[in-house]
Amino acid sequence: MPDTATTHVIHAPAHWRGVGVVSDLHLQSSDPETAHAWHRFLATVTPANGYDALFILGDYFELWVGDDALDATPDQSPETPFWQDCVQALATASDAVPIYMAMGNRDFLLGSRFFEATRVHALPDNTLLDWGAHRYLMVHGDAWCTSDTAYQDFRLTSRSSEWQNPFLARPLPERLALAAQMRAQSQAHQQAQATWFDVDETRITEETALLGATDVVHGHTHRPGTHDLSPSGTRWVLSDWDARAHPPRLEVLKLAADSGERVPL
Repeated sequence: MPDTATTHVIHAPAHWRGVGVVSDLHLQSSDPETAHAWHRFLATVTPANGYDALFILGDYFELWVGDDALDATPDQSPETPFWQDCVQALATASDAVPIYMAMGNRDFLLGSRFFEATRVHALPDNTLLDWGAHRYLMVHGDAWCTSDTAYQDFRLTSRSSEWQNPFLARPLPERLALAAQMRAQSQAHQQAQATWFDVDETRITEETALLGATDVVHGHTHRPGTHDLSPSGTRWVLSDWDARAHPPRLEVLKLAADSGERVPL
């Protein structure tokens, strides 16, 4: 259960009228269509277009193996030019509105170098957006897939300095190869399951009550939906992004102090 002493609260300024929320873009150079759609959307994130802030709730990148990848040469990391473009796009957008980002299960190694370069605010666990009558709990959502015990064991281990420090000390090409291997293993693990691991709704209800949240916004499951949250709130599940899907999955949740709507792009 979360430690309420570490709850982070963002108080919406009085001038905010609308914020955008996305997750699970899984940006990668092998999918330029989704990246282009994302960059086009970023260019529209301005107060004039009804966006006073933007929240990105995890898995911005398909993989991230350390902030030093931003300074690598293309022979060390073929993805580096693509990552640099994505960082620059965020930095440009952050000049117009504040951008907040949570780390997901694919990009949990995002660090201070990334956030300094993008001028994006890192979202700690247990972040609440306090806005009007609502206290939105903004999270990636992977910690709530408790039935996937293999992943939860890895999640606990990989968030520790004992795991991260030796991993980040490896040469960058080796880290990229290991990340690709872990991604393939994760995909094989998911495909081998008889059912898709979804979030534990009882756990969500308990945690939101403990944290004092009225509503929840999360991604991770790639199963967009709008669900009732006890006693009288809403659980918004965000869509992943895939411009190559039929039809394309390119969606933003637009929140206001008293409402929310899904905006297909």
